[in-house]
Amino acid sequence: MSNKGEKKDGSNEMESAEKFSSLESLIKQMATDQAKQMNILNQNFERVNYEVLNMKDTLTEINDMVRGNTDQIIKVTKVVEDLEKELAVER
Repeated sequence: MSNKGEKKDGSNEMESAEKFSSLESLIKQMATDQAKQMNILNQNFERVNYEVLNMKDTLTEINDMVRGNTDQIIKVTKVVEDLEKELAVER
């Protein structure tokens, strides 16, 4: 009878060890998958960050052009106003 009990205990230990090993493998695979996903997320973040910085540079350039155009419009408006005054005086 004691031999039977030992056999049963031995197989239970073996089964537990196999389950533990399987669980350990699963956890390692999950950790690997998680690391891959984090790497992909990081790459995507870097791409988005790069694009945002490019957009910022483009918007800065556009803003500078608009300021330049606004300055030109103000100058042209001033010239037109001065010409209108001269014409009014001549009449």
